[in-house]
Amino acid sequence: MKKNIIKILLSIILTVIIKIINDTFLLNRFVGNILFLVPYLIVGFSVIKKSINKIKNKNIFNESFLMTIATVGAMLIGENIEAVAVMIFYQIGELFEDVATKKSKNDIKNLSKIIPNDANLYKDEKIQIVKASSLKIGDIIIVKPFEKIPIDGLIIDGESDINLSMITGETKPIHVKKGDSVGSGTINQSGILKIKSTKEFEESSANKIIKLVESASYKKAKSEKFITSFSKIWTPIVCLSSLFVFLIPNIYFLLNNSITKDTIYTWGYRALSVLVISCPCALIISVPLSLFLNIASCSKFGVLIKGSNLIETFAKIKKMFLDKTGTLTKGVFDVVDVVVVDKNFDKEQILKYAKYAEYYSTHPIAKSIINSVIENVKTEEIKNFRNIDNKGVEAEVFSKNVMVGNKSLLIKENIKINDDSEYGTTVYVVVDKNLVGKIIISDVIKKESKNFIKELKKLGMTNITMLTGDVEREAIKVADELEINNYKSQLKPDEKLMIIENEFDKKQKGTICFVGDGINDAACIKRADLGIAMGIKATDMINDIADVIVLDDNPMKIINAIKNSKKTMRIIYENITFSIIIKLIIFVSSVFFGTNMWLAVFSDVGVMVIAVMNSLRIMNNKNKF
Repeated sequence: MKKNIIKILLSIILTVIIKIINDTFLLNRFVGNILFLVPYLIVGFSVIKKSINKIKNKNIFNESFLMTIATVGAMLIGENIEAVAVMIFYQIGELFEDVATKKSKNDIKNLSKIIPNDANLYKDEKIQIVKASSLKIGDIIIVKPFEKIPIDGLIIDGESDINLSMITGETKPIHVKKGDSVGSGTINQSGILKIKSTKEFEESSANKIIKLVESASYKKAKSEKFITSFSKIWTPIVCLSSLFVFLIPNIYFLLNNSITKDTIYTWGYRALSVLVISCPCALIISVPLSLFLNIASCSKFGVLIKGSNLIETFAKIKKMFLDKTGTLTKGVFDVVDVVVVDKNFDKEQILKYAKYAEYYSTHPIAKSIINSVIENVKTEEIKNFRNIDNKGVEAEVFSKNVMVGNKSLLIKENIKINDDSEYGTTVYVVVDKNLVGKIIISDVIKKESKNFIKELKKLGMTNITMLTGDVEREAIKVADELEINNYKSQLKPDEKLMIIENEFDKKQKGTICFVGDGINDAACIKRADLGIAMGIKATDMINDIADVIVLDDNPMKIINAIKNSKKTMRIIYENITFSIIIKLIIFVSSVFFGTNMWLAVFSDVGVMVIAVMNSLRIMNNKNKF
């Protein structure tokens, strides 16, 4: 880049000096041409060389060819300054493109920094510094405070807060402890962690993210393919048009015996202007650049789009199908309510008895009850713990007989219960054969989900449907709270797929998107026009088949990506429309009124620079989530 800047500056300085010398000493035209050839070749040699190389590769009609023909022609008719100026401005335009492309590539290249080069391998009770890429499944590593985690693994000792911002864009740290899984590229912020790797280095989450983003730019969008095809047809048409602009008037003057050097010069000048005007640089550069910038921008806030060909699809979504668990809800059990049955007990006492009774249970529901009470358990107060198969647990707690379980447990113990119509799973707490309370356990709705649905409606989604395998009452509760009008419950994976298939068969057209994270969502993610995986809980298989991966469980990032994609497509259409209109105006002006070639330069290089600068707005993402 520095080399190009030096060439441009040197060429400008020499052109000014030669112009002054030429005007002062009134040099011979031949001498002037030779002198102007120096700055011309300094700034234009690389363009001429590129043109020749493309011709050798049977790509005759390209933007370099147009620039070469136009400037060489200008030199031949004595318009030396215009010829040098065309090359200078063309190189300036290329410089703008290089800066913009380099910026977006650097954003992607910086992703590689999320993986540390070295790792602390713990072996034979010693720590060895090894290359992170050499780690294998089963290796144990030590991660100290403020170090990046080099590979996906399971914490076998220690606890800490880890920063996910490099992977998901989420700035709030999360607390992890023994038994928790951690991903590569995250940053350990406090304690020392001993981690057992669960994946090969090449398959680690951060490494796969880098590969996905790098490969995404190689998949062309429809608009990008159109511009490539368009330029192959457009360029030869332009060359013929330029030839006709020169020949037709001169043939007319020749037949009327009125041809002169001035007419040859005038129409030659206009023909060369047509070549400069018609160069499709703005389109060839700005369209792929805009798509590439969108991929880079989305990756920065934790959404991986696997190809520029998907950006147009993202921008055109009309029908959104959402899995419930893991997409709209957290996908984990949590205590949402405590119902007091015996007035001699309050909610805190009911939860405390339940926590003590469930303390030795490994059931997910038991864990949710245990985690809902902050107070530490005095294990000496728990005696005679036992599991009651498929019904619950029983233990002696504070010298009282406590049972915690489902309705079957109460029926077995002949304890009367009222019909429970509460949302979620009901856990009954019995103390000394007396029902004292009910704990309502449910999959909690994510705090972002309500705003997510509102934003989808604002974006013009004609059909928002929630699909779930859960029972009807749980589906109703979530749908009502999130104001989703369409939902289907108690679905098997094949029934989910059938709903998506039926949507394709309907007469109403519209791009179909499906968002999910489980194995049961795989077929729908694959079948939809756009399949999105909520990657933090999704399996590797789901992430592999999805078109888009959200790197955490925040659905609002999908809104951000949709807005960014719509903005990108809007900018592409702006660039195309602006470029064509300006070129048509100046084309007509040059052919019929003999506009100066400087205006032709603006219609090419000026428009290209404006289009590139307009495209850079894609990186200015102000959406909140």
